[in-house]
Amino acid sequence: MRIRSSYRADRTHAEPRGERLVFIAGAIIFFAVLVGGRLFTLMVLHHDRYVALAADSQELYEKFFPVRGQIYFQDSRTAEEYPAAISRDVFGLFVDSRQILNDKMADEVTKELTDIFHYDEAKAKVVRDKLNRRTDPYEPLEKRVDEQTAEIIKEKHLPGIGLARYSERYYPEKTLGAHVLGFVGKDQNGNSAGRYGIEGYWQDTLSGSGGYLSGTKSPGGRLIPLAESDIQPAKNGANLLLTIDRTLQFRACERLRQAAAEYQAVSASLVVLNPLTGAILAMCSFPDFDPNTYNDVADIGQYNNTAIFTAYEPGSVFKPVGMAGALNEGIVNSDTVFHDVGSRAGLCSKPIQNALFKSYGDQTMTGVLVHSINTGMVFVAEHLGKRKFQDYVERFGFGVKEGLEIDKEVAGTVESLSKNKGSQLDCYTATASFGQG
Repeated sequence: MRIRSSYRADRTHAEPRGERLVFIAGAIIFFAVLVGGRLFTLMVLHHDRYVALAADSQELYEKFFPVRGQIYFQDSRTAEEYPAAISRDVFGLFVDSRQILNDKMADEVTKELTDIFHYDEAKAKVVRDKLNRRTDPYEPLEKRVDEQTAEIIKEKHLPGIGLARYSERYYPEKTLGAHVLGFVGKDQNGNSAGRYGIEGYWQDTLSGSGGYLSGTKSPGGRLIPLAESDIQPAKNGANLLLTIDRTLQFRACERLRQAAAEYQAVSASLVVLNPLTGAILAMCSFPDFDPNTYNDVADIGQYNNTAIFTAYEPGSVFKPVGMAGALNEGIVNSDTVFHDVGSRAGLCSKPIQNALFKSYGDQTMTGVLVHSINTGMVFVAEHLGKRKFQDYVERFGFGVKEGLEIDKEVAGTVESLSKNKGSQLDCYTATASFGQG
């Protein structure tokens, strides 16, 4: 009886032990499946993501930015070169408002900044409000802070206040040569780029090319010297020396400004060339602008250099072109006589007249140019012939771009000379001979 009783007791204790083993085994299998599934997710499904995260924590990549080339004017008076466009460092002022711990600290920092920037009460309140946000790591306060002011701010060690260095384009001569120089603005991608003038035409030369440093970094964020790395230094932009004469540019533009005001002109332009080389010594257009504040113009058309952008009738200064062609062909010479009666009928709907309706009688070809006789130039064009007149106009380079190394040049037009297909002199050619039509 005792033996049987003992046997039953052993069975009773064995059954719970077996259940526990099954439970433990099941739990182990469950956690194994859970861990395995997690490993599968991390190692297979999210493999690329974690490889990228690991690489990002180890890889060092830093961009190097080039310095934009400078542009210089010459000066025949002093034989020196003067900077017309330079790049200089400025700073953006910002606050990490998380570091402003209380209102008292905000008031103290605001007072320091007010002393530096001479804020009025309204501006000081705006600054104080930004400091009191307490959650923003980057809140801009000032867009442009010069280097001297930046040093003063650094010395004060103001809590939460930071300075971000960046480069800006600066034009020391302000409006002088603005249409020649152009300015540096933003392209369609928001990157700095030359617009108009020299800045636009020579963008690739002036901008240089960026560089980079690629390698492996330590946990402290430093480059590991012995690890594989790739360094491409930035290449700064080239400097440019213009043919523009600073003194002549100033004087010529000042005279043009006075003339435009005197005659209440809507616009005016002027070009001064070296007659021996064709080099441009001065080029002015009005109204002008300050490339340092190019956004302040009332109309973007103000950026256009009318000397190279806007077509106009040349008038009597065009008369030597047709005369040169006739002289070259041997059709006339300086002593060829023309009898002027003051008008020439039969070519246009109305008779062609001289200025002020004057008549000059017998005149040599020299006299035709000296007195600027319209009918005399019609006489020359008639003897030269329509086809040859048009040929000389084109050979002198009219109707095409001059090939100036400056952005936004537009070709003139001589299309009127081709409106009538025949070879007989017509009204368009006749009036073109004295620079009209």
